[in-house]
Amino acid sequence: MDDFFESREYIIKLPQNTKFDIGTFYEFIKTSNKILTNVPFCFTLNVIGKRIFYGARIGEGYASIFENQLYSLFPKIEIETVSKEISFGKVENAAHTNLKLKYGDQFPFLVFHQMEGSFLADIYNQLNRLTAYDSFVLQVKVSPVDFNQAIFSVKRSVNLAYKNLSQRLNVVENIFNKKLSGETRSRAVGAAVEKNKQFLYQVELDMILYSDSHVSAQAKLAPIAQVFNKLESEYNEFKYPVSELTEESLQKVKALSFSKNAMYLSSDELSTIFHFPTDTDSVPNLYKVLSPKAEPPLGLPTVDNTSPEELCPFATTNYRNIREVFGIKRRDRARHMYTIGKSGSGKSKLQELLIKNDIENGHGICVIDPHGDLVENIIPYIPESRVKGVIYFNPIDEEYPISFNPIEKVEKIYRQQVATGLIETFKKAFGANWTPRLEHVMRMTILALLDAPKASVLSILLLLTDREYRQDTIKSIEDQVVKNFWTNEFAGWSEKFDSEAIMPILNKIGQFVSNTIIRNIVGQEENTFSVQDVMDNKKILLVKLPKGILGEENTSLLGAMIITKIYQSALARSEVPESQRVPFYLYVDEFQNFATDTFANILSEARKYKLSLSLAHQYVSQISDTIRNTVFGNVGSIIAFRVGPEDAALLEKEFSPRFGANDIVNLGVREIYLKLSIDDEVKEAFSGKTISIPEPTFNFKEQIIAYSRENYCQSKTQAEGEIKKEKSKEMEVLEKLKEENFSAPIL
Repeated sequence: MDDFFESREYIIKLPQNTKFDIGTFYEFIKTSNKILTNVPFCFTLNVIGKRIFYGARIGEGYASIFENQLYSLFPKIEIETVSKEISFGKVENAAHTNLKLKYGDQFPFLVFHQMEGSFLADIYNQLNRLTAYDSFVLQVKVSPVDFNQAIFSVKRSVNLAYKNLSQRLNVVENIFNKKLSGETRSRAVGAAVEKNKQFLYQVELDMILYSDSHVSAQAKLAPIAQVFNKLESEYNEFKYPVSELTEESLQKVKALSFSKNAMYLSSDELSTIFHFPTDTDSVPNLYKVLSPKAEPPLGLPTVDNTSPEELCPFATTNYRNIREVFGIKRRDRARHMYTIGKSGSGKSKLQELLIKNDIENGHGICVIDPHGDLVENIIPYIPESRVKGVIYFNPIDEEYPISFNPIEKVEKIYRQQVATGLIETFKKAFGANWTPRLEHVMRMTILALLDAPKASVLSILLLLTDREYRQDTIKSIEDQVVKNFWTNEFAGWSEKFDSEAIMPILNKIGQFVSNTIIRNIVGQEENTFSVQDVMDNKKILLVKLPKGILGEENTSLLGAMIITKIYQSALARSEVPESQRVPFYLYVDEFQNFATDTFANILSEARKYKLSLSLAHQYVSQISDTIRNTVFGNVGSIIAFRVGPEDAALLEKEFSPRFGANDIVNLGVREIYLKLSIDDEVKEAFSGKTISIPEPTFNFKEQIIAYSRENYCQSKTQAEGEIKKEKSKEMEVLEKLKEENFSAPIL
């Protein structure tokens, strides 16, 4: 029961480009008299470090009613619960005034509909003169008076009109040193009666200013308090004695209870001395809503309504103080996820949350990471029970190279897809230098080598330069079109065409495999791990490709080859009944490094093979229009962190009408806008904030590395020995490519 009366404190953020009508706040005040009768609450106008912000406080038991009423009248504001007390400064360096009405609270002061503009506008002007080292609080403590008290107040003003009010008017005459006319006295009595006919509120009004000393605080508080002179009427005005602030008096100000200094004010009066700005943009340094929130869709899967086996939680809702941990269902993961956001916005941590959940639930995954941080951060979350199911693909572990041959033992039915994937990979590397002739030669080369025994990426060099190897390879070619190319077309090419279409390939492949690290991986004939086995047996493939060490182009080529192999393995599932296809999750971080036009096929076809993609990167401009359209057209769930203005303009089309470009640009760290696929239906955009990933409680990295080395790698000496023995001719070509006077290949 004690919690019911504990106070809840808020910061109220106001929307940008908004004009609030004082009349709307008046409606809130009037309504509070009906739903919060005798319930104390307070509003505050605060300044810390030149930042102006609104606040409020109310008993915990009435917080929900209070919030709902504010939201109903001001739907675009944001009410944030304050978890710990806000510190404004030292008590000994503060000045305090408790404002009172000079001639009692029966007589009204000027109210908003009797004035031009907002009274608070002058307060804002004074607050902007404070330094970054000053702090300020204007607190209006309120308790709506119930009906019986209101009757009492009317009786107080009417029954004592000829005695009490007249005496007070005599005081007014003496103070102003002027004789009030009978008409004025009559108006004063009438005004008092009219005031007390309104809903009444018990009110205490305090201002506290913190500075570097009490003297300084007192001097700075005085001109702010003097703004209340603007409310002086014919019959009343404020007085504001300034005093020192003590710890005891501070606690009394904060308490949701009233002292003997409390006044009775009307709805008009209360709305005059406190309301939201009539124009939020006219208040400098006002704490505003930069990125508005939106309510989540119906059916949102949360930890409370969805089983842990089916849910991948990654965020909490952040709409109107409702915090529910939500995520995406596994069935909706099959429609793929696309995440975009600037560096440091929280994008990678979201990936980590999803990967961690997959690992804990025993699913198979592949992570392709062009930096290495994501893989390193995930390893500590792999439990001991899954250590033997991890393939750690780490080219930087030079002493123990893993073997990856993308053209080894590809079944005939999938060779065209593999060839297309590899061609797209090299097309990306060639960029603007890619030509139809290059593509033609590359296609015929790859298709020929897919038929050849013991071929690897190194074999491309030999096929284009060595007549004897070419003749042996032709014997193995089964496709008549490919065989005809090598038997007739290739042999008849001129020397000019050789330099235009063949030398560029030799140079590009040569550059790729001249890197010892890369060569020891792709130069081996047999794969030391099976992607098909990884996918079908729920293993974990961690591919660490730090482009700072490997080089951007090598990282791109190697990563794209692995993705092509995964796609091939997914297609192979066509021979497996759909009910027996095991879900597999592919994460591609900074996917623009590996984005080829093949992604269109992967995104459109992967779902039926239970291959679920999660793509993440920083900028839309990093990918081509074709790939962008493919992603937005095929991905079920889109998650946006903070991005730049250009990307925000593109993403606005996905998130409108709820969110605009400026909203996306202004997202805070870990804040997201998202369109989520729920039960195969893409829902309207809403907002959230990613949850924190817990610290790992174990780390079996050493065991993972040791097991991978033992089972999927071989020593550097052994790998180089095999390549030297089996690919000696290829190595000779590679050495010749390094020579400046290397001649054109023999056709």
